[in-house]
Amino acid sequence: MEDHPSISAPESPVPHPAVDPELVARKIQRYFELCDLSQELALAGIKHRHPEATPQELRRLFAARLAVFREGKWGRK
Repeated sequence: MEDHPSISAPESPVPHPAVDPELVARKIQRYFELCDLSQELALAGIKHRHPEATPQELRRLFAARLAVFREGKWGRK
């Protein structure tokens, strides 16, 4: 079966002229750094409130906090 010419992939992708790949890479790297920092701060807060918690309990509490945040219920009563 022959490939239809209208659905073949281009030879090489052409980047958008206004997009700086290095800037995009730096922004992505910074995003992940901020995500890591946010997680560290959340875990520090949990450890402060639950100093006796085991590492497994800390992970469970963090996952529960993240689930509430993802549901959009963070800070609501």
